[in-house]
Amino acid sequence: METIPLYLENGEYLIQALKKAGYTNIPSDVVLDKTIPGVGATYTEINAKRYSIIIEPNVPVIKGKIKKHHELGLFGIYKGVTVKQIEKYLLGSNTTHKKLLTTPEGFWKIKKAVTNIGMDLYTDFFCLFDECERITQDIGYRKNISNPVKDFFKFKSKAFVSATPLDIHHKEIDRQGFVRLKVEPRFDYKKEIQLILTNDVVNVLREKFYELSHSKCVCIFFNSTMGISSIIHSLGLHNYKIFCSEDSAKKLKDSGFKNVETEFSLPLGQFNFFTSRFFSAIDIELKVKPDILIYTDLKQAEHTIIDPYSEAIQIQGRFRTIFDDGKTYNSLTHITNYKGEMRVKTVDELNNEIEFYRTHYEFLSEQCREADSANLSNAIRSEITNSSYSRLLDGDGDIDEFAIHNLFNEERVRSYYTSIDALKDAYIYTRFFNVDFKLDLRFNLEDARLSIKRIESKKKKIIRMVSLLQNAPDTEELIKAIESDFTEAYLIGDAYKKLGVDFIQSVDYSLSKIRKSLIEFDSNKKRFCPEIILEISDSFELGVRQSKNFYKEKLREIYSKYGIVQKVTQTTIKDYFDITMNNEENTITLKRFASLSSQ
Repeated sequence: METIPLYLENGEYLIQALKKAGYTNIPSDVVLDKTIPGVGATYTEINAKRYSIIIEPNVPVIKGKIKKHHELGLFGIYKGVTVKQIEKYLLGSNTTHKKLLTTPEGFWKIKKAVTNIGMDLYTDFFCLFDECERITQDIGYRKNISNPVKDFFKFKSKAFVSATPLDIHHKEIDRQGFVRLKVEPRFDYKKEIQLILTNDVVNVLREKFYELSHSKCVCIFFNSTMGISSIIHSLGLHNYKIFCSEDSAKKLKDSGFKNVETEFSLPLGQFNFFTSRFFSAIDIELKVKPDILIYTDLKQAEHTIIDPYSEAIQIQGRFRTIFDDGKTYNSLTHITNYKGEMRVKTVDELNNEIEFYRTHYEFLSEQCREADSANLSNAIRSEITNSSYSRLLDGDGDIDEFAIHNLFNEERVRSYYTSIDALKDAYIYTRFFNVDFKLDLRFNLEDARLSIKRIESKKKKIIRMVSLLQNAPDTEELIKAIESDFTEAYLIGDAYKKLGVDFIQSVDYSLSKIRKSLIEFDSNKKRFCPEIILEISDSFELGVRQSKNFYKEKLREIYSKYGIVQKVTQTTIKDYFDITMNNEENTITLKRFASLSSQ
C-alpha cells in the first residue's frame, strides 16, 4: 500500500495537516494513520460539510463524543435506539449535515432506516471506521464487530482511521487502491514510560500503589474485573471507581462493589480502574494531572496482555488535558510479568491449524449432504455451526479476513511476553516511547539450585521443585539450573506444565505415578491430533452398522501406526463418534462425528 505523508507541526490538528496536503476533509479510500492519538480525526469528520456515518468501537465512546460536541447535533446508535428514531433524525431539519455515530453491531439499524426513507446509503454518506485495529483485536470474542465491513467497502466515500492501525488484510484494500495517509509529526512526540518486568507483579504493584498514595488521581488499566476486585480488597481501597462492561458491572455490584460504571463519567476517584472497553477512543479530560498504571498478570489471566504497538499507545492517548508543563500525565508505568515457557504458534502452525479446520468443515458439510435422515442432517449441521472453521466465516459464509488475522495477531502479541528482551524491544521499536526499563526479578536461580542440592529425599526434591516452578519467572531456565542436581528435573517440569500442581499433589509426589500419568497424558493427547482425527474420519462411514470388533481392530491398527500406547476396547470409537449400539447383535452404528473440543 502506498504511503503519503501528512506533516504535522506542534500544536496543529489533523485538519491543518490535511489542508497542507491539499485535502479539504478526510479523503476516500485511505487508511488514516494518525500516529498520535488526539489529533482530531473524528472531530474533523463531525465538522465536515457532508452526511457521515462514524463507526466507533463501543457505546461509551459514542456517548462521550455526543456529550462533548452536543451543539453539533450528533446522533448515537446503540442498544435501545430504534430504526424509527434514526429515520426521524435523518428527516428532521434541525441539523444540516447529519452525523450518525454507531457501534459495529448497530450499523444494521442505519442501513434499514436509510433504505426506509429512500436515501442511498453508499452515495449519500461518508463512512469513517474509527479505531479500525479493534476489528482485528476484538473479533475473537466479539464476532459481530466485522459485520459492517462488506458494506463499508461498498461506500463511494470511506476511510479507516486510527493512531495505531494494524495491517489490514482484506482483498478490497488492494482492489480499490487504498493508500495510507501517515501523519508525520515534526516535533518530538515520544512519551516517557517506565516498564517494570518482574516475577512478583503483586508485590511490585503494591509497592507502586504505596509510592502513589499521595497522587490525586491514579488510573489503572487492567483487563480483569476479578483482578480489579482482588486489588481493591487486598489494598483496602475506598476512594475508587471502576469502569467496565455491563456484565462485569453487574457481577461487581452483586459482590458488594460500589462506584462501578459502564460509561465514562466525572468526577474520578483517587484510584480508577479501566478494563479494555476503555483502552481506546474515549476522551479523559481532567483538572488534575494523573498517574497512569498499566498492569499485566499472566499468572492470573493471559487476556491482561497489552500490545505495546497499539493498546499502550492508545491508553496514554486517552488523557487529553495538556497542563502548563506541556504534559498530559505525571507518570506512565507498565508493570508486567512474562512466561518463558509460553508456547507461541508459528505462522506455519497457524496455517496448518486453519487448513485442518477447513478440511474438517468440508468433511462435515459432505456428510450433511449425504445424510439419509433429517435428524442426522440437523445433528451434523449443528456440528458445522459450532466448528472452529465456522468462527472464521462471516454472516454470508465467506472467509472473514479479520478473523483469520486475529489468530496471527494474538500470537504476535503473546510472543512479546516470552522473554525479557522481547517485551523491552517491542516498546523501543514502537518509536513512540522513551523507555525507562527496570528488571525486578525476585528469584535467584543459584539459590534454587542449592536448595534442591541440599535435599536427600527424592520425594522432598519433587516437593521443593514444584514450589520453585510456581514462582519461577522462566521455568525452562530453572530446570536447566537444577538438572545436574536432580536427574528427574525435566520430567517434573513436564508434569508441572501438562498435569498441573493439583495432580502432582494428589498422587503424593510419587515419581512412579507421575511418570506413568505423563505417558498416558502424551498418548491420550496424541489420539486427538489433527493428523489422526483426519485419518479416523476417513476410515469409517456414518450410518453403516459394523461389529464392535471391527472398530476395535481398526482403531488398534491406526494407533499402532502412530505409536500410540493406549488400550483399545470395543467402545473406544465413542471417543470420536456419537454412536448407536446394539448389544444383542454386538454391533455399532456411527451417527456423527463427536465434538472434540473438550479433549
